[in-house]
Amino acid sequence: FLVRRLFSITVRFSIPAFVVCLSTPVFAWLSTLNAYFGLSTTRRLAEWMLIAGMVSAAPAVVINSFVSPILLNGLGFETLDPMNLGYGMILFLSAPIGEELCKAAAILALTRFIDSPRRGFQIGFTVGLGFALLENSIYIMSTFAAGEASALVFPFTSFVRGIGSIPAHGLWTGISGYAIGSYLSTRAVRPAKTG
Repeated sequence: FLVRRLFSITVRFSIPAFVVCLSTPVFAWLSTLNAYFGLSTTRRLAEWMLIAGMVSAAPAVVINSFVSPILLNGLGFETLDPMNLGYGMILFLSAPIGEELCKAAAILALTRFIDSPRRGFQIGFTVGLGFALLENSIYIMSTFAAGEASALVFPFTSFVRGIGSIPAHGLWTGISGYAIGSYLSTRAVRPAKTG
């Protein structure tokens, strides 16, 4: 009875909890850009950055769910059993590398807005937050497949994804954006030829 009651409460409050807990870091980040970083950002640009991050999640899911398992199975690694090396290779090699490449591609799609390394960091961080929003929603909504056990799985997954995933996606992608911004800045300032 208690587990069924917890499941009912979890389902009833899951969407508001997701909206408040997982989108709050995004709103906090966007609201501090002007005040603390001196980077004026229009609402439209902020939306483009978040959407670019969300769109970059689609190829990352394809890489993690289909491409990597097929390649690893072709090389003789078992990818279905969590206790095998192939499964670990997806988690610790394929997922991070594939995701960062997809997010870097999203930053490159926004290069016309990058005029400095700081702006590159801003765009990268925001793309990472957009990616985290969509990825976390997939993970959290998949907890309801656990049935009544989701009363325990949902809060745990929400907490772990909210605390670890959101800042990490923003930071790593922000570093990529900073690097892209630095490259674009040095390429734009070419020394004049003498002689």
